[in-house]
Amino acid sequence: ILHKESIESEPLKFMLDDSENSPVVNLLKSCPDN
Repeated sequence: ILHKESIESEPLKFMLDDSENSPVVNLLKSCPDN
């Protein structure tokens, strides 16, 4: 189990962020097959 602090200290935290600014979220939104 990853602690929140551990995730925040990693660059991937940006990718795991479930916010509107998250690259993953943006990619999913831009994918019509989502």
